[in-house]
Amino acid sequence: MLGGIPCLFDKWEWRIQDLTGFEEWEEVKEPVDFMTAVRSGKRIKIEHSCLDGSLGYLTANYNELGDILDEISTYLSGSDIRRILLNGKWYIED
Repeated sequence: MLGGIPCLFDKWEWRIQDLTGFEEWEEVKEPVDFMTAVRSGKRIKIEHSCLDGSLGYLTANYNELGDILDEISTYLSGSDIRRILLNGKWYIED
């Protein structure tokens, strides 16, 4: 609080009143679960520790669901696929 008035601070402790309207903001996407990603009908990307090396592009780029499932079923075991579907961080393209 500042003088009894609630005040928002960022990591540099600037007051919200100090904003000019010309600041740059970075959109932060929140991950969704697998079924939400599937239902979206949009391209998706996924983060999971099993997806490194040759499958790293699945984390870096948005892809069609069929392409993702084809790639992970070609290169990963059933238990790894299960872990990815259940515990992966899924992101939907805007």
